[in-house]
Amino acid sequence: MKSSYWKIVLRTIKGSLMRYLAILAIIALGVGFFSGLKSTKPAFMKTGTDYIRNQALFDFRILSTIGFDEEDIEKIRTLPEVIFGRHRDPKKGKRRKRRSRFRRPFPYNDEGNQ
Repeated sequence: MKSSYWKIVLRTIKGSLMRYLAILAIIALGVGFFSGLKSTKPAFMKTGTDYIRNQALFDFRILSTIGFDEEDIEKIRTLPEVIFGRHRDPKKGKRRKRRSRFRRPFPYNDEGNQ
């Protein structure tokens, strides 16, 4: 029974060899693409982490519509590894053709992020 099954399978493949090879090529391309993506993930993660550390980007940002009291600010300051930063406008000083109504959607005051 196994012998006749494999004869039929081989006969079917021989009858449509180009279709069979095309399907194998599509599968090979898919496997190659997937394995390439899986192998580059660590490199992408390292590059992203290095960029974030070198640019000193913030991990979280605290915003309030009503402001912060001194008590709130002191509680935040006591958290480990909290560094108060200042907002920098990357477009400041550059001339633009069109003027926008909104230059900085989240303005900060000069005393820090309070």
